[in-house]
Amino acid sequence: MTRLASNRTTKEPDLTATFRRKLIRWFATHRRDLPWRRYVSPYSVWISEIMLQQTVVKTVIPFFERWLGRFPDIAAIASADEREVLTLWEGLGYYGRARNILRSARLIVQQHGGRLPDSYNTLRELPGIGECTAAAIMSLAFGKSYPVVDANARRVVSRILALRGLDRPLEEQVKTFLGQAMPPRKAGQFNEAIMELGQTVCLSRGPLCESCPLKTLCFAFRKNLQDQIPSKTASSTIQKRSILLLLISDGRIMARRKESGIFAGLWLLPTIPDNGRTKTAISTFIGRDFKAEISPLPALELRTHHYTRYAHRLKPIVYDVTGKGVRPADGWRWLRLAEIYSYPFPSAYRRILDELRVAQR
Repeated sequence: MTRLASNRTTKEPDLTATFRRKLIRWFATHRRDLPWRRYVSPYSVWISEIMLQQTVVKTVIPFFERWLGRFPDIAAIASADEREVLTLWEGLGYYGRARNILRSARLIVQQHGGRLPDSYNTLRELPGIGECTAAAIMSLAFGKSYPVVDANARRVVSRILALRGLDRPLEEQVKTFLGQAMPPRKAGQFNEAIMELGQTVCLSRGPLCESCPLKTLCFAFRKNLQDQIPSKTASSTIQKRSILLLLISDGRIMARRKESGIFAGLWLLPTIPDNGRTKTAISTFIGRDFKAEISPLPALELRTHHYTRYAHRLKPIVYDVTGKGVRPADGWRWLRLAEIYSYPFPSAYRRILDELRVAQR
């Protein structure tokens, strides 16, 4: 990211000066009381910014508070076990974020004396810290003039200037505008203000234009283009259907730790495609992996879990596995149901396990 604020001309355009004044004044009145704003530190800024990536504020709040309660500083994370970190993150999604926090914390302890670096380029070298997150840390934690071009800021500026497009040139236009408008001594406040406006007023759908402090400056509002800007990409949801096998044996359930992919470090239950050949697939799986008696139990509620680009429908089927020689295939393990909450599972699986626990009473 280019540091733009230092290139500001001595005489600013009226638009950027008015934009800055109105935005800061609005934020002083409408600033929400959020836990990461009460006790600001480089560490709290870092954790909140990572949690807020692709996740709404109201979802993040309880996770942030629990996280700080368990890991009050970088040293606490660096010494933690990955399983505990992922279990605490469970339900927040995008688990690579948690793994990157753990990796970064260990690097910070090893290479930076346990203190988050106050250098943009050094921050960018840490796992999981991209341009936007590094700029947020530099401005919010260290007061440096780095504009944060997240989805909220991009949307606000795109509407103010009536910018169309989704490419890099638009990104640079937004960054330039923010760099010119940013007050040198209130960089963090300015970045928080524009993100706050995007989260609460300048919404992606149904923006609250009449409540916006910048509506008199907004070209999109004047031209009634706010529903067309920013430009939207066409997207379609991929539908996936699976049978989820809950194999129970003597108070234990069969699961396997995922070593790679988006669920790396999490534990999964066996699945097979729900494609009309379910009975054959179940027989093949059970027959291949077990030499024991298999008895069906009442099925659980069908659930659909939505990810960014696809919806995964899970049909849970429960079997009781009894007899001698109950040994799962390589990579699978029997986990005691009484201890299942000490293992991290994807949230969709966790809800099914909750239902199973109730059914097993």
